Amino acid sequence: DVSGKVVLDFEYDAVSEIIDGLAITSVDKKVALNDLNNHKTILPMEYDNIIATKEYAIFYKGDKCGIMLMDGTLFTEPIYESIKYFCEELCAVKQNGQWGYMDKRGKVCIACAYDECFCFSSGMAAVCKDGKWGFINHSGKLSVPAKFDEVTPMLGGVAVVKSGESCGLLDRAGQFVFPLTKKALILHDVCAHSRPEQARPKCLITPDGTHFIIDKY
Repeated sequence: DVSGKVVLDFEYDAVSEIIDGLAITSVDKKVALNDLNNHKTILPMEYDNIIATKEYAIFYKGDKCGIMLMDGTLFTEPIYESIKYFCEELCAVKQNGQWGYMDKRGKVCIACAYDECFCFSSGMAAVCKDGKWGFINHSGKLSVPAKFDEVTPMLGGVAVVKSGESCGLLDRAGQFVFPLTKKALILHDVCAHSRPEQARPKCLITPDGTHFIIDKY
């Protein structure tokens, strides 16, 4: 640490960056999660990968993953093929090749029925079925029909959608804020897999280079 005291013994092949007192350590291609603030091991050295947040850790064993809370409580068994971050109280999970959403009770509340999906934002989540994208709400209802070739997450209340060679800006009601045009639209600071606090939707660049702040939508 800053005082020169050794907080982890020299027995690991690799140690991750220490964030909020949490460190992921590795030996012989297995990883563990250590809480340096409380001098305890949250996940022992038996996992293939660990992704840690302040509240929970997503752990991988073979081709399956689950969630462990930071107090050591098992939140969900490793039965999923992939898990994304909790956003707006819901977490995207993949099972049998399909994506759905799990709530904070560990219950799958929106069935795994989609080929791909984004995390929830602005009360909506982009989902893909048979190559077409639309948006669902928290109840799982398809609020915007799955008819687009590409979409960004619904951030700041709007999303860029692409149909064929044309792009437009769509709001939560499925109405076009900016009509479809055959030139690219760029919605800045959008990342489907970022943590909620890292998502910063701010600006739309239109074909003529004009910038619009989108937070008002």
